[in-house]
Amino acid sequence: MLQIQNAGKSKSVKILVDRNSSYNVDLVLEDEQKYFDDKWFKIETKSSYYQVWRNFYDEQNELYLKKRNTLSLFEVGEISKKELDRQIDAIEFNITQAFKKLATEHPDNYATPYIITGAPDFGKHYFPYFKALSQNVRTSYWGRTLKSRLEDSKTNLSNNTANSSTILGSRFAVLKGNTLSGNYQEYSSANLNSKLTLIDFWASWCGPCRKENTALSVLNKNYSKSEFQIISFSLDTNQNKWEKASKIDNITWKNISDLKGVKSYIMNDFQIQQLPRNILVNAEGKIIALDKTGTNLKDFVSEYLNSNP
Repeated sequence: MLQIQNAGKSKSVKILVDRNSSYNVDLVLEDEQKYFDDKWFKIETKSSYYQVWRNFYDEQNELYLKKRNTLSLFEVGEISKKELDRQIDAIEFNITQAFKKLATEHPDNYATPYIITGAPDFGKHYFPYFKALSQNVRTSYWGRTLKSRLEDSKTNLSNNTANSSTILGSRFAVLKGNTLSGNYQEYSSANLNSKLTLIDFWASWCGPCRKENTALSVLNKNYSKSEFQIISFSLDTNQNKWEKASKIDNITWKNISDLKGVKSYIMNDFQIQQLPRNILVNAEGKIIALDKTGTNLKDFVSEYLNSNP
């Protein structure tokens, strides 16, 4: 990772290096606004590793943007729940199929097994795609890592939602876990006691989650608990890492975990396919929004509370 720090914040660029390529990286650091837009850097390289990775995630980003836009249409009442489920099923199918397609189109690329390990529907059913990789790729570091993770994957822990409906618009399920001090906590529609509640799923190893924690810390101070509250659920498996990250990120709001990582019940109950992930629940216990971050989250909270005094 090429990490650039500016104005107390940082941005990172992924570099996949091979022995026969070089990189030209142009950075735009004229002011903070330009620094944090989507065009703050430009990379030129002939690295086949980087090109496969970049093209793949450009396509993934387009699919996730389409998913967010579809969710927004439902939130403002422009499409029905049935149409929402239909469109989300189609988008999520395309998201997961892209990982499988990668193995058949780029079996000789060492970036392929690295990318596959991040598939939202990752599980034993990926063994045929591992076997489709070339011998050199299968025996590489990431090839061996992919094989090991496949062997450890006893069940498909993701929620590939074909023939199922999104939780948006449904009633909030029970959230349960222990605090850092070991106290058991259970939250449901009956005891949220706030006009608007953000349930934020994160982990100490998730860089974007950690960045979002900083924004949540500011947002948490702007409202009373009866208006807006945050409940964080960590997908960590290590108590010390969870505790250290919580202190660094200044998490002063409700913060629980069952320390089961991706084997936690929440993966299915809250349809978690990737991090960051969050849901917004109204006073009646209805899930009214998904995956709002940054300025979008700030604006959503402000607009909702202003329209629901």
